[in-house]
Amino acid sequence: MPHSRKSEEPELIVFKDEFGRDVEYHVDAIIEMDHKEYVLYSGGGDMLFSRIKHIGDDVELCDITEEEVNALAKAYQEGIAMENE
Repeated sequence: MPHSRKSEEPELIVFKDEFGRDVEYHVDAIIEMDHKEYVLYSGGGDMLFSRIKHIGDDVELCDITEEEVNALAKAYQEGIAMENE
């Protein structure tokens, strides 16, 4: 069963765009599913998922498959629905 947690304080992920400018995304949820950890983040009208890979004290965001995206989106929507009941 997927597990989702939300932070009380807004967290940000910052990427550099092709022009070297910082682009901020808001972390909407951390989702644990199938013994893996994923992050849902949004910004500029986009909602994105990435797998979180821990390397020592560092964290790397990895691309995921379309099947993982679909499963995570479904789990996130179900979690939101349960919170609103």
